[in-house]
Amino acid sequence: VVDCIEGVRMQTEIVLRQALAERIKPVLALNKIDRAFLELQLRAEEMYQSFETHIDKLNVLCSTYHNEALGKCTLDPTKGTVA
Repeated sequence: VVDCIEGVRMQTEIVLRQALAERIKPVLALNKIDRAFLELQLRAEEMYQSFETHIDKLNVLCSTYHNEALGKCTLDPTKGTVA
């Protein structure tokens, strides 16, 4: 779970690293999306770019801590690994 405003935090990285070590494929849930609309009043394009940045950062972490036995584990909204 990643806050859509604050993004990837140290705890997220630690949990992801542990999950990959245990051969658990990650799934990303973007949380608090309403804050982007109500508090920050971001436009749709700005929100999309922010989400894409968070996904890219997590994919870098996935490739950094990749476990060969796990196989490919990239996060991709078109493959159902981002909610």
